[in-house]
Amino acid sequence: MARFYVRKGEKWNVFSSIADDFLFSDFMPFDELQAVIIGEMVVDKMKDLKTLLTDKPALNTMPYEEAVEHIQIRKEHEKEAGIP
Repeated sequence: MARFYVRKGEKWNVFSSIADDFLFSDFMPFDELQAVIIGEMVVDKMKDLKTLLTDKPALNTMPYEEAVEHIQIRKEHEKEAGIP
């Protein structure tokens, strides 16, 4: 959903191109809008994180062994390049 942040004087709202309407019934000060949007992002991230405990995580995952292998390869390349 495309969102557009709309300023009216000193207050803000979010226009949704899906609903063709504002998401909030009232415009609000920037600090309040910021708290609402950050709150939404936190809730979304918490949902994503919980999927790590399932068979179908919404986030990128990697086995421990593969991560260690990548670290070793990077260290080898750095050593060959003379990077301390």
